[in-house]
Amino acid sequence: REPWFRFHPMLGDYLRARAAAHDAAAIHDYHRRASRWFDGQNMIVEAISHAALGDDPGFAAAVAQRVTPDMWRLSQMGALHRLVNALPLSAIAPYPKLVYFSSITLAFVGAPVQAAALEAYFPKQQDAKDRFRRILLHTTIALRRDDTHRALELLDQIEVPGEASSFERHLLLGGQT
Repeated sequence: REPWFRFHPMLGDYLRARAAAHDAAAIHDYHRRASRWFDGQNMIVEAISHAALGDDPGFAAAVAQRVTPDMWRLSQMGALHRLVNALPLSAIAPYPKLVYFSSITLAFVGAPVQAAALEAYFPKQQDAKDRFRRILLHTTIALRRDDTHRALELLDQIEVPGEASSFERHLLLGGQT
């Protein structure tokens, strides 16, 4: 691996001032190229950040979908919440795993309206895992809206698949108490 160097903040100020002299399309192109380079170096956070700055939300969502693990973890909440806030819902919509994890994140952090809007893009497949995840999401949204009656109705319908993550099981227990 190549060494990573940090430059003086004044150089950053100078480069930003020079960049301001260029038109927005050129700046977006620089960020898009940087996002692809960072992605190639497995520097995912930087790749997503530059894709967002380069007005390329589709690439940012594709990178996030690719690196999102199959099981949701509480440690991912902050990064995923920032990503969802930086991207339009239409960029996230084509990526089912990202739609689910983003919806759960939004519901969990107390943004039930955003979670419900994103949930509209949730895959329509109805296998046991999808049904569990949809009900869990609706239950979490109901609890965040202080609709305990609806949450309890939903919990009566839930069947937990064996591959449910520890976080999903934790959410389920929280809804039942």
